[in-house]
Amino acid sequence: MRSSIAMATFMALAAGTVGAGALDSVPHMLGSDTLKDLTLAVLSGCSALHTLSNPITYDGTGSGNGENNLKLVGAAATQLVAPMSRPLGNGICGVAHTTAEGMIVALDGVAVVVNSNTVSAEGIDYPGTAGNTSNEWRTVLRQVYMGMDPSVGNNVFQRDCNSAARKAIVNNWDNVFHGTNNNCTDSHPSVPGVGVNGYDQNNTIVEPGIRHAFRRDDASGTTDVFLAQLNLSGVNFAQAAPTGATTVQAAVYRGLAGSPFCNNKRPDDDWAPTTLASNATLGLNNSQIPEMTNVGVPSGAGNGLGFTTMEAGSSNPKFLQPYFNEYSDQDPIRRKCVGRGNNAAANLPMEQVCGPDGSLGVVLPISIPPELTPAQLYPSLPCEPGLGFFNGPAPIRPNGDPVRCPNGDATQDSQCLLPVRTDASQPGGVAFDCINPPANVPQALFDTDGDGSQFPDAPATDGRPDVDGRVYNLILRAADGTIRTETRTDPSKLGVITAPIAGAFFRIHSTRSLGLPPTGQSSNVCATFNDDTNQIGCLTLASPCSIGYAGRGAISNNPGTTSALVNGIVNSVDTIKALVLGGSTYPLARKLYLNTIAGFENLHNSASTSSPNTVAGTDAEEEMAKCYGTLLFNGTINVESSSFGFVKLPPHTGAASEQPLCEDFNGTLNSLCPTDTTNTDACIGNDAVAGGLIPTSFCNNGLKDGAETAPDVCQAGTTCSATTHQCQ
Repeated sequence: MRSSIAMATFMALAAGTVGAGALDSVPHMLGSDTLKDLTLAVLSGCSALHTLSNPITYDGTGSGNGENNLKLVGAAATQLVAPMSRPLGNGICGVAHTTAEGMIVALDGVAVVVNSNTVSAEGIDYPGTAGNTSNEWRTVLRQVYMGMDPSVGNNVFQRDCNSAARKAIVNNWDNVFHGTNNNCTDSHPSVPGVGVNGYDQNNTIVEPGIRHAFRRDDASGTTDVFLAQLNLSGVNFAQAAPTGATTVQAAVYRGLAGSPFCNNKRPDDDWAPTTLASNATLGLNNSQIPEMTNVGVPSGAGNGLGFTTMEAGSSNPKFLQPYFNEYSDQDPIRRKCVGRGNNAAANLPMEQVCGPDGSLGVVLPISIPPELTPAQLYPSLPCEPGLGFFNGPAPIRPNGDPVRCPNGDATQDSQCLLPVRTDASQPGGVAFDCINPPANVPQALFDTDGDGSQFPDAPATDGRPDVDGRVYNLILRAADGTIRTETRTDPSKLGVITAPIAGAFFRIHSTRSLGLPPTGQSSNVCATFNDDTNQIGCLTLASPCSIGYAGRGAISNNPGTTSALVNGIVNSVDTIKALVLGGSTYPLARKLYLNTIAGFENLHNSASTSSPNTVAGTDAEEEMAKCYGTLLFNGTINVESSSFGFVKLPPHTGAASEQPLCEDFNGTLNSLCPTDTTNTDACIGNDAVAGGLIPTSFCNNGLKDGAETAPDVCQAGTTCSATTHQCQ
């Protein structure tokens, strides 16, 4: 949105040609993971950027991180455009946003990804008329992922992940996907056979319904769209403190960022943290692994047990590290991890990560560092029990303090006893990047005091020799034992931080799936993708009674998966295009953007008096924007190819081919920015930008663009001009 238009002075340049002036460099551009492959294709095909020695490197990491970078101004600014799988949100209300706008480059539909063999024909719905808003699809998804019935609105303090209502849905496949399908009456596989050749031979472990509900991380634009369509507030990395919060409590809630997913642990939860039960035989007490501190519950957050993973005594939200939301497994509805032993029978089904108590929650976050290669993400060789255990680094807090070891034990000089494999190239002849089996656990312990008298950092946590050994696989390590890291949003201020990966749930089916022998368990394994979208699709193949939400690429790149109907409406090209054309729309349809707060007219840096140097050093991002607005629409890049799985924009009325659209950021719409009282369409005048390659808005093109409230319906206070064909 902008209150004055000065775009006609912007120098018109042809696509692919380099503008005059100083050049910028964006070595770590952040933005949507969903758009990562497409953005890389744009950068690869943009000849103007090649001429400039390719000054932009795209890291992805999530739309929220991209938006945060756009808010940085002055010397701290790192980028002025961000590929995002959602529009700019209320997170920009606190910065100047009169020029904020987005170029719509394609459409997509967030898919509820399911194995084709287990989904029921009616999809996520109870019987009824397709598109009927009284149907129950929102209830189902809200309960599965957040434990929030629609009756509580978007009040995350009313979340109840342990409710009878949630259990009734999660534990009954027919309450999720209406229609007869008996494939998920037991999500825990059993294998007949004698001794090591069988598993759960008597089928004593019966776990009906959803095995796991995989989710994207909090910074993902896919998550933002998913939450918005469920009528829930988005994740807010500047989360305000609840009424009555202490300084420490305020820090905890800011770090939690309002994320409602059931894998997160919040002080207002009234169910206990994941706990390894006492072992009378070994004389060990209940142990909270990972260790918890109790900060109490602010009056404005209601009741709860007060537990959090924040380091005791800290009042900085960064000190939730390493157990941020994307690395937490605190869902109170648990599933016993599939598999046993020390890899005695490699042809049996297996889950290759597990909680210390031998279980995993239903909701599991999938957060993959895109900068790592598949070989780094998915070590494939087994740890060797016969080698014993070697010292390696523990995950640390931002100040260098170590957290407890995976078995709950206290560290020694910030070191833990860890499983290893043989590797002659490494010091000591062993390497730490291996897949540990369930029964391989160190028996030597340091903390067994039970009351915190000797190790007071976690009085409710002891070292345990009876944890599931797969808990060690949740920490992603290099061969030398170094813990690999991921860039994520800094919860304490604008920007990003580097955090150790302490929740590598994406490794759950690296070399083994839940398929049955003789070959099923070695097929549909998931160790080739370095992005969340495709990995979630793969995991629903490996774990047939699991679901996930992700972009359409999760389907196109994983044959054997499908997108479940939502409210009786198929996830199709036509129902997604209805988002801009009007008509019956897939409920989880979304637009894909190249967003800017600065405004596309301010990306150019030129010494020309006819093109004022409004923002210094930004030519590279101008060229990127021009290529985004060109290559996707001239046949160079096909967004509907299997490589991307997106949907093309429909052509304007009377046009033979599609063109990009512009969407204004309207802070007055639904009180998005409470202090905004007026709005002027920021898209108007973009036809004077970069030779017309940046789209403007028109109120007679048959599409919903600019600040329109419906296709060709101008916002209140404006009318469609017969001269300019714009809402003015």
